[in-house]
Amino acid sequence: MFNLFLLLNITLLIAFVIGLINPKLVLRGNKRTRRQSSKVYFFAFVLSFVGMLSFVPKSKPMRVVTPTTKTNDFTMCENFATQKEAQAALSSNPQLDKDGNGTACDSFSFGGKERVDSSKSRSSRSHKRRRRRRRR
Repeated sequence: MFNLFLLLNITLLIAFVIGLINPKLVLRGNKRTRRQSSKVYFFAFVLSFVGMLSFVPKSKPMRVVTPTTKTNDFTMCENFATQKEAQAALSSNPQLDKDGNGTACDSFSFGGKERVDSSKSRSSRSHKRRRRRRRR
């Protein structure tokens, strides 16, 4: 029904414009003036427009989908039991390193344990490298 009113509105708008140019093409009878043509087609357009508004398709309410955490989803620190597990998964999940220092989940406390200090983990890595170099 909305489409029918829309088509009628377009037709009335075209007839209104043609009536402004040459009212004899869109009116019958003795009184074929631009003013008469404008009155007829403007009021018909307004009535048709109101009718069209009463049949506007109603939008369906959007369904909100909340994300659920899967048991095999390892993109968040709370899904790991220890920091070592998170560090092992860091290569496949760069999201685990929020501050970009190379240590996964360094500001997250795992099961009430103390937080991992990223400066200590860096120094222990560099210490291990030095020991390896000395052995060679």
